[in-house]
Amino acid sequence: MENIAVETSFSQPRLLLVDDDAGFRENIEEILDRSSIQHVSKEGGADAIKELIHNKKGFDCVLLDMHMGGISGVDTARMIKKLKGALPIVMMGTGESLLMEITARTIGSNCHYIKKPFSEEELVDALRRSISAPTGER
Repeated sequence: MENIAVETSFSQPRLLLVDDDAGFRENIEEILDRSSIQHVSKEGGADAIKELIHNKKGFDCVLLDMHMGGISGVDTARMIKKLKGALPIVMMGTGESLLMEITARTIGSNCHYIKKPFSEEELVDALRRSISAPTGER
């Protein structure tokens, strides 16, 4: 991933980042910091669900790894949809793009997929589009 600052056209969104790979999570946190995206990071699905339930400020989007130990990203996304129906989810994974996009879409119309590895600009753009989309189009 490139270390470039990407200007965002949306102000101070709040994001829940969920990935079980600590090194990758730290890289994403740096991108989010440079892009002025407030974030809370969790390493697994169970912790993410607890955070969604107990965090009083709420979130504008969830950035979620599809392949995690414990509760999978797909199962976590399904639980998030039950709890927070309209909350946009951007799922990350290394699998074949079309299959993963279809999997994400079966979870909900506001669930998207971005293939790893991705550039900083691609990530911020995917988050921007998910956060700024009208509720019915997310």
